[in-house]
Amino acid sequence: MFKSLFSLFNMSKVSLSTRTIAKRLRPGLQLLEDRTTPAVLASVVSNVLIINLQAANDSAAITFAAGAYTVSGNINTSPLTSVTSILVRDTGTRATGQAITVTSIGAISGGFTSIGVETVTINDAIGNSSTADGISISAATAININADLTAGDAPIVLGGTVVLNKLTTPVTIDAGDGDVTFGGTVNSFSTTPKALIVSAGNKSVQFNGALGATFPLGAITVSGDTEIQLGGNITTTNGLVTFNAPVTLDRNVTIATGT
Repeated sequence: MFKSLFSLFNMSKVSLSTRTIAKRLRPGLQLLEDRTTPAVLASVVSNVLIINLQAANDSAAITFAAGAYTVSGNINTSPLTSVTSILVRDTGTRATGQAITVTSIGAISGGFTSIGVETVTINDAIGNSSTADGISISAATAININADLTAGDAPIVLGGTVVLNKLTTPVTIDAGDGDVTFGGTVNSFSTTPKALIVSAGNKSVQFNGALGATFPLGAITVSGDTEIQLGGNITTTNGLVTFNAPVTLDRNVTIATGT
């Protein structure tokens, strides 16, 4: 019995001394179990600005000025230039609570994609008529759209809850001759109604959730030569609802344009 207790004491002593010795010999040394993965890593590969968010609750902001991009929190010090497309992604293991903000983005001829990041906030207009690869954003919490989105004859896909808060309405989403898909609901940010214009040229527009259910929208204008699919009710605050294409109802739909 005494021998067993003596052995247990020595094991504890050795375990303690390992950590203590490591700290005394090299104060800056981290033990393996104490190390963490760097949070935000941005780099340019084949003209694509790739932004990896790797840990829970990571956040970053994209800023463009004088021909170069800056990504807040980036551990990579290499210049972020010669960018035609942007890819934002969650590369962590079950990392949650991540957020990306587009503060300013410049002109991109490729496309913009965000995958797995929970909250995406767009404060600067993305794309133009030359943005050939379109725009695709999936977000589990919210896609906050405070500026216009444009693609050059390419799809625009918003896979999540869309919140409109552009200071000077309407928010315009124009895919040229490209499909436009809303994967979830669309609401104004507050009780101040925000107007929405959606254009798909000779393609289709699909709404898979309600429009204005939480906070009503302002006027809504939707155009697409193929069809407009409605998957939820529409509520506006004294805003006209205009569909410039055949409409297909995926369920019973109520359109309310009163206060």
